[in-house]
Amino acid sequence: MRKLNIEFLEKNHKEILKVNGKLFKEVEDDCIDTEMMYISEQLDILRYSLSDWSIGSYNRNYLDIRDYTEFVLAVKEMEDSIPALHDDYKSFIDDMAEKVYKYRDTEMYTDESEKLYEEIESGAVYLVNEIVKKWTNLLEPSRETIEDYFYEFYIDSSFLIE
Repeated sequence: MRKLNIEFLEKNHKEILKVNGKLFKEVEDDCIDTEMMYISEQLDILRYSLSDWSIGSYNRNYLDIRDYTEFVLAVKEMEDSIPALHDDYKSFIDDMAEKVYKYRDTEMYTDESEKLYEEIESGAVYLVNEIVKKWTNLLEPSRETIEDYFYEFYIDSSFLIE
C-alpha cells in the first residue's frame, strides 16, 4: 500500500472529498458529532430554564423557554463558560442580566416591574432565536465547512503524530 504524501493531501483535499462520497459522509458525521458534543454541554447549562427542546442535525430545532429570567441568566452563564454566540452579543447579554437583577429587586405588579419583564421576555426570545439559528447552522454544515474540518482535523500536519 502506498503512503499518501501530506503535500498531495493538503493541495487536493477538496477534490478527494468530492470524488469519495463515503469519506465525505464520514467527515460530515464526525463534524456534526463534534459540534453536538459542545452543544450538549451548552444545553446542560440552559436545561433548567427550558420547558422543552429538540436539537439535532438536519432537524427542526427549537428551545421553549420555561422561565425568561432564568433563561437570560443561564445564557449569561453559558456565554461565560462555553460560548455559543459571537462576542458581539456580550454587551446585550450583560444588559439583559442586569435587567433581571433589577427586576428581582423591583416591587412586583408595578409599571416598572411590568416594563422590565416585557424587556426581559423580548430579549430572551431574541437570544433563544439566535442560539437556535447558530446551533442549526453548526449541525447542518456546508460543503465548505466540511472541507475545512477535513483539512484541520485530518490533514493539517500540526496534528499529525510522527
